[in-house]
Amino acid sequence: MRKSRLTTDFYEFGGKSPLYGRNFTYEPEKFKGKHVLLFFGGKSTEHLVSCRSALFIARTLSKMPLKLSLVGITVNGDFLPYPFDGEHLDSENWVKEAEEYGKSRNVPSAPISSPAAFLSSLTVDGSKPDILFPVLHGINCEDGAIQGLFKMADIPFVGSGVLASACGMDKIAAKTILQHYKIPVVPWFRLSRRVWQMNNEDACIDILEKLPFPLFVKPANGGSSVGAGKANNLSSLNQAIAAAAELDSEILIERQLRVRELECGVLGNFPNYLASPVGEIIVKKPNSFYDYQTKYFSEQGTETCIPATITTLMTRQIHELALEVCNILQISGLARVDFFFDRDARKIYFNEINTMPGFTEISLYPQVFAAGGFDATELCGRLLYLALAEHEERSRRETI
Repeated sequence: MRKSRLTTDFYEFGGKSPLYGRNFTYEPEKFKGKHVLLFFGGKSTEHLVSCRSALFIARTLSKMPLKLSLVGITVNGDFLPYPFDGEHLDSENWVKEAEEYGKSRNVPSAPISSPAAFLSSLTVDGSKPDILFPVLHGINCEDGAIQGLFKMADIPFVGSGVLASACGMDKIAAKTILQHYKIPVVPWFRLSRRVWQMNNEDACIDILEKLPFPLFVKPANGGSSVGAGKANNLSSLNQAIAAAAELDSEILIERQLRVRELECGVLGNFPNYLASPVGEIIVKKPNSFYDYQTKYFSEQGTETCIPATITTLMTRQIHELALEVCNILQISGLARVDFFFDRDARKIYFNEINTMPGFTEISLYPQVFAAGGFDATELCGRLLYLALAEHEERSRRETI
């Protein structure tokens, strides 16, 4: 069994399953009375998922001792202040509501002279936010792009920074880095859209020289299984590549194994992380996979088992791997680390990491931490505290 380079211990917080890892200081009074600006939507294929995640988090934050402002990002990239009333955030009509709110919004105008001034102009009263909470999934949202804006504004924000977010979103980059550190991954192949478009026959020959059918194809940058597909022959391989190429210029092709899908939530800042109980996603439909529709819009398509029915040894292996992945990538705040258990080889493989995992009522991330003793209020509170702590730690000591 792999051992993390850092000493780890069990911590129990009253849940039905223990959390594993290194505990970190938590002082709820640090964010009491703070102004939190929550972002949702985004110019991303996961726009609607973000809205659903934000509804769950906004309802939680609205019950906490802090000031809450919301801003939605449209699919065209417009930033619109949103009047949250505890409902309707997951409606496709939120843009109309935000536009109407904008017409009647009475906030003193001020020069937009900096990123911080721009973000302040979006709050409920035009004041500078103390903490930013980007409940955003997918490209332009979870890939370091918006994190760069937050960093330029010099405002604490929930989640990983630019580099860790970018590496987490780019599955090829993540696998390349983690393989260097001997983290086991499923055999894979990198394909450029340009190479495939120049000569798809030669591209397929190159793939099949390294990986036999069946194969799994997905965009290198993306989430929620959008654009992912299976391939059992040349025809379906070309179709799957074409679908993935519509969404990204880099395509990831992997061996399709007989696997169990095991997922572990992580909470903390480098190097102090807590790993959640391991959850298992069981897809009920034969020969199917955990696709976008099943993840977010079907309560009958899957079954979530928390904790997963696996051995204590396998649980510890997944915990150790999840912590090591987060240490290597220097994840901040939160992540969900996904694994495959190969039923035939009896081996655990790293699949991918999500630096802003789905946060809806049926999402695995809040569910596994609830099983470990952290309800939604505790979980969101710790994320706000971690944002403040990470900003303080990462702040440059020198001035320009």
